[in-house]
Amino acid sequence: MKERYLEEWHWEQRIFDIINDAMPERYKMKLVDRSYRDGASRAGETLREFAEDRKRPPERRK
Repeated sequence: MKERYLEEWHWEQRIFDIINDAMPERYKMKLVDRSYRDGASRAGETLREFAEDRKRPPERRK
């Protein structure tokens, strides 16, 4: 179960980062209790990574 919860946490963090990265600087929020584990998204990079990921074929997307 721990692995599943961690996966869900990383997914939710990624969604937060995608939305937050697209906001104007004055509206951006800092995510509290961020996961810094490998595979977790990073603030400021997620929207770019998401756009690059969408260019891949569906079977190779994250």
